[in-house]
Amino acid sequence: MFHQVTRLIHTPGRGTQNMTASVENALAQGKMTTGLCHSFVRHTRCGLMLCENASPDVRLDIEGRFFRMTPDAGLCEHRIEPHRRRIVVTLYGE
Repeated sequence: MFHQVTRLIHTPGRGTQNMTASVENALAQGKMTTGLCHSFVRHTRCGLMLCENASPDVRLDIEGRFFRMTPDAGLCEHRIEPHRRRIVVTLYGE
């Protein structure tokens, strides 16, 4: 038995998004008590990160580190796409 749900998550741009409620809703729709959850992101400049959600400070700390590592300008020659996202995806995976 399997259950598949497609979710569209709109983002305001650069930063992290909490997808916990969306995943919980998808799991609840499947009415399963045990199993394996696969998450796939179709966007090439987006990474999927799983971490604890006990404190909102965790996301702020991670965003702060990423923003310092990948400023808006001055790092790369590649100008066709937002190059800073490529750096983060390369370092931390898609």
